Amino acid sequence: MSGAALWGRGSLLWLIGHELRLAWRDGQRAGLALRLLVLLILLLVPVLGGVALALWLHSVPDVPPDALGFVNAAAVALLLMMTSGASVHVLRCFHERADLDLLLASPLPPARVLAAKSVAVHLSVALPLLVLTGPFVIASVLVGHPGWIGGTLVILVNAVLASSLAFVIAGLLFRRLGARRARMVLQIGGGLFAALVGVLSQSATFAPIWFDSVLARLRPVPAPPVDLPVRAVFGEPLALLPLAALALLAAVAAARLAAATLVGSDVHEAVTSRRGRTRFRQGPMRLLLGKELRLLWRDPELLSAMLLQLAYMLPAFGLIFGGGRVSPGRLAAAAVLFAGLLAASLGWLTICGEDAPDLIAAAPVSPGRVRRAKLLAACLPPLAIVLVPIAIIAATAPRAALVAAMMAPLAALA
Repeated sequence: MSGAALWGRGSLLWLIGHELRLAWRDGQRAGLALRLLVLLILLLVPVLGGVALALWLHSVPDVPPDALGFVNAAAVALLLMMTSGASVHVLRCFHERADLDLLLASPLPPARVLAAKSVAVHLSVALPLLVLTGPFVIASVLVGHPGWIGGTLVILVNAVLASSLAFVIAGLLFRRLGARRARMVLQIGGGLFAALVGVLSQSATFAPIWFDSVLARLRPVPAPPVDLPVRAVFGEPLALLPLAALALLAAVAAARLAAATLVGSDVHEAVTSRRGRTRFRQGPMRLLLGKELRLLWRDPELLSAMLLQLAYMLPAFGLIFGGGRVSPGRLAAAAVLFAGLLAASLGWLTICGEDAPDLIAAAPVSPGRVRRAKLLAACLPPLAIVLVPIAIIAATAPRAALVAAMMAPLAALA
C-alpha cells in the first residue's frame, strides 16, 4: 500500500478518523453535562478500582493455578458478549448512517472505505473494555506481573474476532431476511442475549445447586487448544501468536464479506408496505392509539429496550426465586414494578420521541385526546405482559393475583 493510501485526505487513516468522529458526534446528542459526567466516571472508576485491585493481587503468582479455568471461561464469555455489542456497531456503521453511499460514489477505492469502517467497528468494540481494564493491567505490570499485559492483547483479539463474527451474522441475515427484518432480528437478539446474561448472573440465587455444579466444571484447566485464551491472558507468546493470526484472517474475511453482501442494493432498500391501509372511519381515538402502537412496534431498538428492561428486573427475580422456591407475593410485587417501569419508558418515548409534534398539534383533535391516546399506548404493552405472571399467581394465590391485577394498571398509569 502506497504512502498516499495511508496518509492525507482520503487515506485509510483519514477515513478511520472520520468514522471515529461520527461515533463521537453520535454520543454528543446526550448533552455536554451528561457526556462530561460519563467521561468522569469512565476515568475515575477504572483508575481507582483497577489500581486498588492490582495492589490487592500483587502477591498472587504470575500464573495462578486455581483461577486458570475461570479465566479461560471468562475470556470465552467476553467474546460472546462483545459479539452481541459488535452486531449493533455493524448495524449502525453500515446501515444507519447515510454516508456509505456517498463514500462509495467518491473516487476512493471501495476496499479502502470498507476497511476503514471495519477498523472503526473493531475499535468501537475494543475501546470501552480497554478503558475499563487498562489501569488495572498497567498497575499490575508495575507491581510485578508483566505477563498480565496479555489480557489487553486478548481484548484486542476478541474485539476483532467478535466484530468479524458480527459481520458474518449481519451479512447472512441481510441476505436471507432483507434489511428491515435483519435489523429487527439483530436488535431483539441483542436484547435477548443481555437478558440471558442477566439471568445467568442471578443463577447463584435462584439455582444454587446448578451454579455450584457449573463452577465445579469450570475450575479445572481445559485441555489444549481450548486453553489458548487463558495462556494468552497471562502473556504466553506461543498462545498469543495463533490467536492474533486467527483474528487477522477473520478481519480480512469479514471485510470481503461486507463488500459482497452488506453494501448491495438489497441492503439499502427502502422498505415500505401497503398492507393494512388505515381506514379513517375508525375514529380519532382509535387512529391515534393505532398510530402510537404501530410506531412502537416498528422500532426494533424499542423491542430490544423492552428485553433489557426485563434484564433490569432480574435482581427482583433473584429475591422471588431465592432458595429455588417461588413466592407468589413477591412475584406479584415484581409484576407491578415491571408494569410501572416499562410504562414509564414507553410513555417517555411516546411523548418526547414524537417525530411530528407540529403535525399532531395542527390536527383537528383536542390535546387532551392526544395525551390520552399516548398514555393508553404506553400502558397497554406492559399490562399485556404482566397478565402472564398474574395468571400464574392466580393458580396458587388468588388474593395476591387480585392485588396485582388492581395495582399493575395504577403503577403503569402513574
